[in-house]
Amino acid sequence: MATKPPWYISIVKRLSNYQYLTNRAKVLRLEIEFAGPKTTAAYSLAPAYSGPGDSVGQLAEQMVDKETELRQAEQEIRLIDTVVGLLDERDRMIIDLKYLQGNKDAYVILQLRKKYGGVRSRDTYYRWKDDAVAELAKMLGKLKG
Repeated sequence: MATKPPWYISIVKRLSNYQYLTNRAKVLRLEIEFAGPKTTAAYSLAPAYSGPGDSVGQLAEQMVDKETELRQAEQEIRLIDTVVGLLDERDRMIIDLKYLQGNKDAYVILQLRKKYGGVRSRDTYYRWKDDAVAELAKMLGKLKG
């Protein structure tokens, strides 16, 4: 099996991370929504500064971190959704089923056969999948084409 180029691996990692990002964004939204200050004060005998000493200051610091992480996750999710949406129907189906939903290749092949009937072999599927990833790489500027 030939080694895939770095741009290919980079795109696949981004796509494979999609499900994690969507779940993480949901959790962050809930954490931000239900966050509130503790009712007890935080005291420290440490001589060095270790951040805000009151619970409101600590909460504000945590919220900024969580909101920043949420914004980054949502930006990546929107980017992937937009770029995948620009692919042709077959490529979009392959990327969605394989990477965004996390299905196995055999399942994706079965779905392609049901819809298109032209998937005679695994080689055809792998060629189509590689072409779809290459098209995404072009759109994301990872591959000059």
